[in-house]
Amino acid sequence: FELKKSNEDLAAENARLRSLLMIKTKAIPDSLVRQESGLTLHYIRANVIGNSVQQRNNFFMLDKGYRAGIKKDMGVITTDGIVGIIIDVSENYSSGISVLHKDTRVSGRIKKNNQLVNISWDGINYRLGDISHIPSHVNLVPGDTILTSGNSQIFPEGIMIGTVEYVEDEMEDLFKKGKVRFSIDYNKVIYVYVVENSSREEILRLKMSTPDE
Repeated sequence: FELKKSNEDLAAENARLRSLLMIKTKAIPDSLVRQESGLTLHYIRANVIGNSVQQRNNFFMLDKGYRAGIKKDMGVITTDGIVGIIIDVSENYSSGISVLHKDTRVSGRIKKNNQLVNISWDGINYRLGDISHIPSHVNLVPGDTILTSGNSQIFPEGIMIGTVEYVEDEMEDLFKKGKVRFSIDYNKVIYVYVVENSSREEILRLKMSTPDE
C-alpha cells in the first residue's frame, strides 16, 4: 500500500512539473522534448484559431502544421486537461476532433484506485462527459478525479480529464456509469500543446502482432 501511495504521489508530481514547463510561462520554447514514463514525448506549442462546442461533432483548428512537426493522430492538451486529437494537417495549420465529438473515446483512470474507465460525450452539455465501464465493485463518488491512462499512446498518462459529477444507481452488463465534469471549459481554450509520442508506432505494431488469448 505504501508503494502504491508513493507511485501515485510521483505521478502527481510529474503532472505538476509538466504543467510548470508548459504554457503558463513565456520562457517555454515553441517545442519541448521530455522523457516521461520511459517514453520520449515532444510537446509543440500552438494557438487555437477556430473552435466549436455547440455541435454534436465539434472540431478545432491550430496555427501550426507539419512545418512545426505536427502529424495526424497526435493528442492536444493544455495545462488543465485534454482537448482532442489531430485529424488533418497542412503546411502551417492543423485541425482536430474535439473531446466533444461522438467518435472521441478517451481511456481514463480513476486516480484513487487506478481503475480503468472510458470517457465520451453525449452531445448535450459541453462541460459534462460520460463515464462508462465502471465495475460494479468500484466505489466512485462525486469529486473523485479522472486522469488519462496513457493506454492509447495519444495522450500522456496522468493528464487531468475532470472530476466525477455523479454515478448512476442503475447498472448495465455489471457496469455502472456516470458523469464527469471536464477540467477544461472548451469554450475558452486558446493555448495548447500538441503531443508526439515517438514510441507510439512501435508500441502499436507490437500490440497488433501479439495474438489474443
